[in-house]
Amino acid sequence: MFDKDIKDIKDIKVIKRKEDKVICFRFVEKGKHYFAKLVHPDLQVDFVRERDINNYINNNLKDFKYFTKMLNVYENINLPNNLARLVNDSNPSAISKYNLMIFAHSGNHPLRYYINRMSRDDFKDILCQIRESTNLLNDIGVIHYDLYCESNVMLKKESNKWVIKIIDFGLSYIDLTDKRDSDYKNIMESIEHFNKKHII
Repeated sequence: MFDKDIKDIKDIKVIKRKEDKVICFRFVEKGKHYFAKLVHPDLQVDFVRERDINNYINNNLKDFKYFTKMLNVYENINLPNNLARLVNDSNPSAISKYNLMIFAHSGNHPLRYYINRMSRDDFKDILCQIRESTNLLNDIGVIHYDLYCESNVMLKKESNKWVIKIIDFGLSYIDLTDKRDSDYKNIMESIEHFNKKHII
């Protein structure tokens, strides 16, 4: 459930996308403004009242704290059925999960902001995870890292290791193999910055 210090949830919008719905809202916690987005395949009914959405969120999501106080993620959300089948090709009945994302309402930093502040070992781990994640997204036909607004890539520390989270499959298509692409350039800039900081 949400932290008891969350005083207000505002500006809730339900956006329909094919068979799914996207819930967007913002709230205030301990004097800080946040916004959030939830995509869930089970939201097939129209939420007429704001409190219906609040009740659903409060009753169904588990709070995971990220490595910065700026971000919260509520996990264990089912992927849409068509994507779940693609991700679990060998076992179509398996359940795939994705996340509700909660971001700082202002001053949100891109992925490279955090990469630039990592130790050498952490950075190497993240590079491996970026490659593995890119391969996974290739397999299901989606390559998308939105590094500026963090809507698709997140970092989390689990068991003392950095873990990359891939979220919001299929909202757009960006080819990281294309060196002209801005997100590809962002990763390259992060690597260059890291090399200057730790190696050169």
